[in-house]
Amino acid sequence: MVMELCCGPIGKAEVQQEIPFLCALVRGGGSQQIGVMYGLACRAEDGALWTESKIEAPLLDEWIADSIRRGIYSPGECDLFIFDGERLTVQLCHESDIHVETTEVQIIRDCTARWLERRFRVVSKPLSTGNDWKEVGCIEDVVSGAGSHD
Repeated sequence: MVMELCCGPIGKAEVQQEIPFLCALVRGGGSQQIGVMYGLACRAEDGALWTESKIEAPLLDEWIADSIRRGIYSPGECDLFIFDGERLTVQLCHESDIHVETTEVQIIRDCTARWLERRFRVVSKPLSTGNDWKEVGCIEDVVSGAGSHD
């Protein structure tokens, strides 16, 4: 089952601090190529908005840092999407929150544990249920809805 987990809203600095963690999650899948896409409020050139591009997985952190330096992406103010095939989608959202969609229970566990430890608000939902967000107070709250397989 595909689950969506969301933390926030959090501060813009906190969104930026989560980027290395999220990049590590994406690289953890072993894909050589990662999909990236600039979205809402990004200052990308024509044709680069809402268009998925492929980059080498080891370059993901630097690609995002370069996008910030160049003023294309502003953490917490713009949408930036990261895709690892069917395994994982990350959205760094313009509403200063972070969305993670995945079928992997371990990713759900890792994100939930980190975000609750940092005292972020965490909500989840199986994507098959539409917009029924559930408040998450502990890892078991979300993992029970995701099943127990990885």
